[in-house]
Amino acid sequence: MKKNLTLYPDTFLWTKDAFELLYNAKNYQSYEFVLTPFLSDLSHRLLDFSNFYSVDIDDEDMDEADRDFLCQVENRHLGVLREAGIRKTVSLPPLLCLQRGRKGKSDFMMDEFLLDLTSVLFYMGGNGWEGQFQLQAEYPFRSPEYLPVERLLPYLEKLYPFRQCSVRLLFSDMAHYPRAGMLMDRLSPWEKRLSLSVRASEAGLLAGWARGRGFGVEILHDVQIEGAAGLEDYGMDEEHVFFVKNTAGLEAASRFAEGLPHVRFVPLFTGKNRDFLEENVFLTREELLSSRVSKRIVFAHDVLNTHYYGKLVVMPDGKVHSHLGKPPLGDMDSFLHQIVKAEENENYAWKVLRNKGKCVRCLYRHLCPSPMCTRT
Repeated sequence: MKKNLTLYPDTFLWTKDAFELLYNAKNYQSYEFVLTPFLSDLSHRLLDFSNFYSVDIDDEDMDEADRDFLCQVENRHLGVLREAGIRKTVSLPPLLCLQRGRKGKSDFMMDEFLLDLTSVLFYMGGNGWEGQFQLQAEYPFRSPEYLPVERLLPYLEKLYPFRQCSVRLLFSDMAHYPRAGMLMDRLSPWEKRLSLSVRASEAGLLAGWARGRGFGVEILHDVQIEGAAGLEDYGMDEEHVFFVKNTAGLEAASRFAEGLPHVRFVPLFTGKNRDFLEENVFLTREELLSSRVSKRIVFAHDVLNTHYYGKLVVMPDGKVHSHLGKPPLGDMDSFLHQIVKAEENENYAWKVLRNKGKCVRCLYRHLCPSPMCTRT
């Protein structure tokens, strides 16, 4: 008997060697299966765009594994099976639409590049915490120098016209930052586009001031260094970030974070805590398949790095990076066009994908988070 199989428009079909994976980005259902000769031909036809994700099949050509496949597709709401002869349902595979190209005159193209700039993080420098964890997270590391106000303010003026671009100032040592009062007075026009990150022990220096100007505030905690510092100095509207390196630190951070509405836990690799990360962080195949990854995120994982895309980092010495594990793209005296263009050419971070090495051979690479630097 002939039937018609139509996959739903939100269902992805990925093939690798003898295995295939169906994933519905709307209801988050998935199904991994081994290819039989029948299923290999079926998948080939489904992936042919001209078939509109809809193909006819003959159940006389199927074995038990093939029939089980069709049951799983229907039971997991990945597609629909109908009698042949009924008017076909037109369905399109998930398609990525790149809304902005790179065509046009050279000056127009440069402006287009700047539209990709979404945020700039400034490390303000000073006496922060030990450890160079800024390669893994936005961390208040110890620096021998401060980012001068005289260089910062003109750079902020360059960024201000780009309304899509937000700014964050991360203070390792706000209490001793030179001319901090003058800097704060000049930041007022940024309002919600600007946020400040401070160590928990210095949270009291911002109490009330930042909230009254509409700035976002992020309070950074390492409870194994500072204990519960800062929790008593601030209100409940700010985001609290807890850096954790081991089980004891995670348990302590969880206690201190109880009752706070906006909390993130950020794991750090020390070089000696692999067991902790494998138990609490690393994703297994089962966890990937049970995670809820939208169509938009699947597309993003295929064309850009969701950890780094559109982001720049300015170090206390004025060097500008897209990825702190790579050479600088320029410095604060460089034109923004040159910085963004350099990242487009070098591809240090913004479009570094899981399309190399072991990842390219993995059936789940579009569900996996974008790669990021983990060196210490």
